[in-house]
Amino acid sequence: MTRKPDYPSADSDKWAAVDAYFSQLLAPADDALRAALTENEAAGLPAHDVSPLQGRMLALFAHMARARRILEIGTLGGYSTIWLARSLLPGSQIVTIERDEAHAAVARRNIDRAGLSALVDLRTGKALDVLPTLSGPFDLIFIDADKPNNPQYIRWALALSRVGTVIIGDNIVRGGGVLDPYSDDSNVQGVRSFLEILAAEPRVEATAIQTVGEKGWDGFALAVVRAEKRSEEIRHDRTILFRREEDGLIYRFAPAGMIEGRPIWRRTDRDLRLQWSRPMGWHVTDKAGAMLSRPWEVEKERQAGLPPEGIWVSRKGAKSYVYNLAWED
Repeated sequence: MTRKPDYPSADSDKWAAVDAYFSQLLAPADDALRAALTENEAAGLPAHDVSPLQGRMLALFAHMARARRILEIGTLGGYSTIWLARSLLPGSQIVTIERDEAHAAVARRNIDRAGLSALVDLRTGKALDVLPTLSGPFDLIFIDADKPNNPQYIRWALALSRVGTVIIGDNIVRGGGVLDPYSDDSNVQGVRSFLEILAAEPRVEATAIQTVGEKGWDGFALAVVRAEKRSEEIRHDRTILFRREEDGLIYRFAPAGMIEGRPIWRRTDRDLRLQWSRPMGWHVTDKAGAMLSRPWEVEKERQAGLPPEGIWVSRKGAKSYVYNLAWED
């Protein structure tokens, strides 16, 4: 089956030819894999499956991680699920989540045809509804679903991980779109936030790789959890205390949910909200979303991470206020 590149270029045909050559040598198709792609196409599923070489790469990552429990966020028609499930030892398991019931039905047929049903636990529903029902840890987590929710998926991946867990996030280059901080593409913004969270997370070591091939120009992120969860983990569920240095006045901001995958806090005595957004950084808004002052100036600020403890400066006209941020126990 010839794939139309997601992000074509003048060299797309050459990239696809090289992919085909490598695939014949290193990731040759078999009846189950060919049938899965054929059924996906016949059912009208979007051609978002990984390439054969990417499928082999996922299986190799699982082998290297000695994975016995794998979590896949985004099943589609089960093509990548087959590659991952084949890497597992008997008695192991892959949990895969698919939002679309029709896609899940196709995936079940493909997985059953490949003889892998005993290894695959396919859950249907929105990933953000399913993830809270799962018990970790998982040894390898593959994130390949709707990109606007990537910031929340990486947070859940970390919550369901252990030291040594491998986390892979697909489709992060998007034909170079990831470069644009002001993109109005929610997929690009989701990917950028996902990468910023990885960069700010001290428990992981991560990298990002550009790829070219039959799918065009894209890439993936690869991370390994290297440290235990911190005692202050899930800090976005805790109240923030701002102490004004000049008079000791304390303002409390309580957790108030999420906006676009990022936590927000609401002041307990007024309807004011603390949040992070691009390009302003940390700022306070009223209930209508209007920014009340210039963005906070924060020492050791981490882009799109949790609000760091320490000194914050708020400026209103010529007046400056210095605050010390701490987390309430």
